[in-house]
Amino acid sequence: MGARVGWIVVGLVLVVAAALVWAAVGWQSGGVSESPPTHAVRSECPDEMPTGDTGVTVPEGAASDDRAHLVPDGTPVGIQVCGYATDEGADSSPGRLIGSTDLAGDLDRVVARLREVPPMRGMTQASCAMRSPRTPYLLVVDYGESSAWIAAEYTPDCDYASRYTTNGTHRFERIGEELNEAYAEGRWPHG
Repeated sequence: MGARVGWIVVGLVLVVAAALVWAAVGWQSGGVSESPPTHAVRSECPDEMPTGDTGVTVPEGAASDDRAHLVPDGTPVGIQVCGYATDEGADSSPGRLIGSTDLAGDLDRVVARLREVPPMRGMTQASCAMRSPRTPYLLVVDYGESSAWIAAEYTPDCDYASRYTTNGTHRFERIGEELNEAYAEGRWPHG
């Protein structure tokens, strides 16, 4: 009988100790149970570069309603650059996806930089004798509940002046060089 009472006492002490530890942990964390963080839904790059009569187009996504800004203001949950096969000429088929790069670094700063890109003022004529190969890119800025898509083209040749950038609603000054570098380096150039 004495051993049984001893085990009952030990069991009660363990239950009380467990309750005290549980209460202490709950008190230190504010009494709120912590659930694992939820991950925002991220956009996926299309398998082929969307094209239309005027060249690259933009998939459905929230374009900035403000004509003066390439992307909406807000805090991004992720930014990625979708890279497509280089278009070698007029008879080329739509560019297939060759890869994507998630950008690292200060994403709020990238959005600020994108908001500084001015709208295109008239068309710039290229002075090239022949059309050069161009590489199309899509930039996807995910804001959690919405996303902004930007299409741009890059070429290292002289007709880069005729390339454009669009958010699907308006045209802006070229950012193809920046997208080409961001795709290769995994961060936005110069900040």
